[in-house]
Amino acid sequence: MKEYWFLLILLSVPFALGEEEERRGVIVDNENDTMTKLVENVEGLKPIVEGCRDGGANRRNSETRPDCIWREVEDAGLSEQVISLMEASGQEGANPSGQQYNYNLNNFKKKKSKSIEKLEEYLRKRMREALYGATPDMKEVRGVPDHEKFYELYKSQLGRNLITQLSEYCIFSDPRTGRVPYDLTGDGKKIAKFNRDKNLENLGVISANNQSLSFSSFNACIAQVAAECTGTLPASMTDLTNPNGPKIPKFESFNSLPSDTRRDHPEYEGNIIHPCELNRYMTGVKKALVQVEGLVETMREAPQSTSLQISNLQNKQDLNTDDIVNIGSKELVEESGYADEAQKEAQTLEECRQNPDGADCAKYLSNTEENQKVEEEFLVRGLALKAKLERDLTGTETEVVEVDQDKLKEYYLENGMSEENFALLLEQARASREVQNGTTVEKYLQDQIRNKYQKERKALQESLNARLDETDVMKGASDPNDPASVAQNTTTKLANIKTRIENSPAELATLYHYSNIVSSFFEVSGGAQATTNTRALAEELQNNYFDGSTPGRGTASDFSQLEGFADPGGSDAANTSLNANDIDKIQFGIDDRNNPQ
Repeated sequence: MKEYWFLLILLSVPFALGEEEERRGVIVDNENDTMTKLVENVEGLKPIVEGCRDGGANRRNSETRPDCIWREVEDAGLSEQVISLMEASGQEGANPSGQQYNYNLNNFKKKKSKSIEKLEEYLRKRMREALYGATPDMKEVRGVPDHEKFYELYKSQLGRNLITQLSEYCIFSDPRTGRVPYDLTGDGKKIAKFNRDKNLENLGVISANNQSLSFSSFNACIAQVAAECTGTLPASMTDLTNPNGPKIPKFESFNSLPSDTRRDHPEYEGNIIHPCELNRYMTGVKKALVQVEGLVETMREAPQSTSLQISNLQNKQDLNTDDIVNIGSKELVEESGYADEAQKEAQTLEECRQNPDGADCAKYLSNTEENQKVEEEFLVRGLALKAKLERDLTGTETEVVEVDQDKLKEYYLENGMSEENFALLLEQARASREVQNGTTVEKYLQDQIRNKYQKERKALQESLNARLDETDVMKGASDPNDPASVAQNTTTKLANIKTRIENSPAELATLYHYSNIVSSFFEVSGGAQATTNTRALAEELQNNYFDGSTPGRGTASDFSQLEGFADPGGSDAANTSLNANDIDKIQFGIDDRNNPQ
């Protein structure tokens, strides 16, 4: 069974469901996190961290906690030890000189819920049936000549997962500009609700350039993710236009609504992933795709032994990756059993709300002391990686030194960029306003790397803190030292979690409904020429959670205009999902025609 190792990996992670839906309850250490616990293992670091807390003895006037921690680390002569541990830990076999380590929110997970377990079980069963058909003993695989087909499936799934994550962000994009109000302060929640409703409303409308109208804002949104992260987008943007056709119709915006409508507009009661989190996720997917491509090339060059051949003489039906990576929103949420399990979990939470001391309630609640350990470990890892990034780029942890192109090239290639795309990135930098005004290309790119990392680190930290606060019974209490106040706050926390879980089936279905439709118009370089994943649209039209057949889900939109774009048979391309080159385009605005945007 050794030849099936890669298949087992595929079965273990069939779909990305979004971090908000992936886990429930208290944040815990991820069992797959192989990084060294820096605060616990570096002697003298723990008292430094504790002394830099609010009101701590080490904290100087107006000094931020991160600045306090790293200043104390350097004063104590611990910086090299902390950075070395960061370099040495991480996934086994990782490149020790790379800038991107196993440092992200996946190091800390929420406990898995029964509804997610039910969904994962269903998706594995669905994959097994696609791979083996009616052979329950799983001895014969459908028409698979060798392992390369499994690699293709894995690449398709990675790309599809990323499209889902992009959709989770871009569903909130402004229909006029593609901008996302990820800062939900002020009118942010109202704008998010308005944008989301408009994008869902526009899904079934075909634009002048023969695409779903919602694809216009989605396409503009994904092109802005990296610039949103680095803060290089202009303060204001004009309406979307189609460079190869007529001007896209002027969309209604939240600000164009009458003042009384804006004042009374409902708010979106949820969170929006930060563009820097999304950018970090893109980098991870891109690196994984590059590694898989390397494995494929190695296998192509190596002599193929019979142990690596998987053939099936009885079942001649070809394995179609479209059968596995595409799924309609109704099947995903309803037929899988996810919605039923979520309803059961909501009932458990209602019982917990009435009796927080119940046996099943502790997994939804946390305390400040334990959360602080998780939060501070994450903070120190980020500070260590920041210092290492500066050292790798400039040769020093503190001085600002301009680096040469070889160093920059090494950085970008380690993060999954091809040499061809790096050359295009240089051309793009040379055309930038800053370089035209006298900044060197090297300084421009160095500042881009530094700005992106700083914003990424801050966004990841704030996201983790928000997830910790969600279950912390003392955070939000009027008096954390008063048992009655903590008890009242606990009831409120449980009620909020219950509401989120009750709404999760519709939220998850909405995400896949939107993603299946807009992504079907997104061109990817899956074969000899660019192609689109028409199978995703076909699956959604045939299996739509919001088809109007069930009361309470609203009236289904008219998708008759989309039917001509759907192909139930799937695409003829080898891969109809994103690859590393596609992700480079999104992250850096790279133009294949050597015409930088």
